[in-house]
Amino acid sequence: MAVLSKKEIVAGLKKLGIHSDLEVDSFLKEYKKYCTYENNVHSQQSCQKNKIMQSTISKRFNQACLSAISFIGNMLSVPKVNVHNRSKR
Repeated sequence: MAVLSKKEIVAGLKKLGIHSDLEVDSFLKEYKKYCTYENNVHSQQSCQKNKIMQSTISKRFNQACLSAISFIGNMLSVPKVNVHNRSKR
């Protein structure tokens, strides 16, 4: 949300027929509270999305690491060799 400047707000209020300093000040205070609230809500939502994204990425990374370790372990494992007992010959 783009925050309006004080001049833009006062101009908009004048177009609506609101010229009283008391009404303009009251509206500006309420607008400031609204902007602060909206920014906080947006920040919380962004933070939650980031946490979810980080969790998903870390899970995928862990799975990829486990897969890589399993693959490398299988490639490096020593194949079983049948050893014949020489004493029976």
